[in-house]
Amino acid sequence: MKKILIFVTLLILGQSSRLLAQIVEGTACTAICMDPTRSSITGRMPNINGQSPNLNLPCGGGTSEDNPSWWIMRPSGNSLTFQFSATNCIGGCGSNIGVEMTIWEGDACGSITAVNCITGTTGILTIPATPCKLYYLQVDGLCESQCNIVLTYDKNQLLSKVNKPSITGPDQMCKGANGQFCASTTMVGCKPDSWKWTVEPVSAGTITATVGSDCATLKLTGTIPASGKVKVCVEPVFKGKCPPVTQKECKEIDVLELKPATCDITLCPDERPIVVNLIDCIKTTNPNLNAPFTPETFVIGNNFFPGTTTTKKIDYTVTGSGCKGEVNLKIKVKATDDTTCACTKTAGVMKTKFLISAKLNKSIKVTHQNTLAAGLAFAYVLHEGNADKIVNQLASNQTGVFKFDAAKMKCNKVYYVSYMVGKSLNGLPDPADKCLNLTPKGQAIVWLCPVKAPTAAAREDNQEDISLSENTTTEVMIYPNPTDDKFFVALPTLKNMPSLDLFDMQGKKVLSQNDMTQYDASHYEIQVSDLPKGIYLLKMNLDGKPAVQKIIVE
Repeated sequence: MKKILIFVTLLILGQSSRLLAQIVEGTACTAICMDPTRSSITGRMPNINGQSPNLNLPCGGGTSEDNPSWWIMRPSGNSLTFQFSATNCIGGCGSNIGVEMTIWEGDACGSITAVNCITGTTGILTIPATPCKLYYLQVDGLCESQCNIVLTYDKNQLLSKVNKPSITGPDQMCKGANGQFCASTTMVGCKPDSWKWTVEPVSAGTITATVGSDCATLKLTGTIPASGKVKVCVEPVFKGKCPPVTQKECKEIDVLELKPATCDITLCPDERPIVVNLIDCIKTTNPNLNAPFTPETFVIGNNFFPGTTTTKKIDYTVTGSGCKGEVNLKIKVKATDDTTCACTKTAGVMKTKFLISAKLNKSIKVTHQNTLAAGLAFAYVLHEGNADKIVNQLASNQTGVFKFDAAKMKCNKVYYVSYMVGKSLNGLPDPADKCLNLTPKGQAIVWLCPVKAPTAAAREDNQEDISLSENTTTEVMIYPNPTDDKFFVALPTLKNMPSLDLFDMQGKKVLSQNDMTQYDASHYEIQVSDLPKGIYLLKMNLDGKPAVQKIIVE
């Protein structure tokens, strides 16, 4: 029996001696860093007859604890979880046998606070945590129990290093100016105890951290490298035990020496008020300035009277850098009787004649004859519906015949040929010319897809021509028919103004000629989208000859 007892005792002691290699007993102030490369800790604890001061553990277990083991850690996320199992336990107080595991928090080992704990022979303990903050793990025998312990955890929850921080601040600064830079970690919730700021090269100036914040002030009072480049660098600092591995991040800034800029601005009285973008002038002497600044603009208003010649000095500041510069605007407002200020729309006499092709994939031939003042340019503009939908533009110097390529024009659409006159810019009217003249509608053109009038045998009911004379049948076109929106009427050249009226099948006039859009003497647009579906009659009088066409509204 003694041999068996001795064997068991030696076996337990042998196991204990092997397990103790991973467990070090002590206090919170002698705690060791938990290894972030491992996921388990094993050992037997506590040592026999060892005593430690009463820490008033929230889970109880007696007035004193036998040499607990302590670890210190920093979480990488928002929680910490540990699982334990205790075997081969001896001692204890009746049913109070096993292990007590507690998690503490605090920056100083002598003033820590218990967060939560658990007791027994097995258990899992999870707490919410703040990334990068110091936490302590205590494992102790419950009521002086001695047990073999296996402690497991996810090693990824332990912070071993932090990524490079990010830096915000001005991209450009002036020599002698001050600039503020701020740092932050890329890990949400992780706040270092402080930041270590440096400037490279050191001779360029000084950088001083702002107490109680994540920012610092750079003063460029030293020698700037010939490259004009200076780096602001920062690295997080974690006080206390087990700090993570940190990395330095740097932000390169351009050091500017702003030169005064001077620009001439000459304008006519009717061009006031005008907003001048200062950046255009500033970049004439400071082409590398890319940072925002204030003010950005200057307004030349009506308080600058005709005949005024003056120089306006404007001081500006580059945002966030304390960098200051100046712009000098030499402003000249011409006199009201200055002939160069006359609008170009009255500078020429325009006579136009439009020759229109009859089929698609042809060209619109435009012949014009005009007289323009020197320095002006003329252009034809082809647009669909209104001047905002320009199809093509064609320039002219003085006279000539021009062709618009109409291959992409749509069948039976209304187009306009307008013209504009303005100050010449590379042979075309300058779009910046305030007096630029573009006729809003111009000459209307209905781009037809002509077909011959069908014979009586070939006509469908909805295309029947009624009372059209032989001379007009092949020249009057109505399209599209049927329609659900509108239709167009193209008439031959007439001696007298035609009349058109639309009637329903009960003989009631539903639209008169005043309700129709007339583009010229031969082209009309008739809107029927508001009419009920059905059959209508378009009655026309063409040089005294009556004509009727059936219209179907779908």
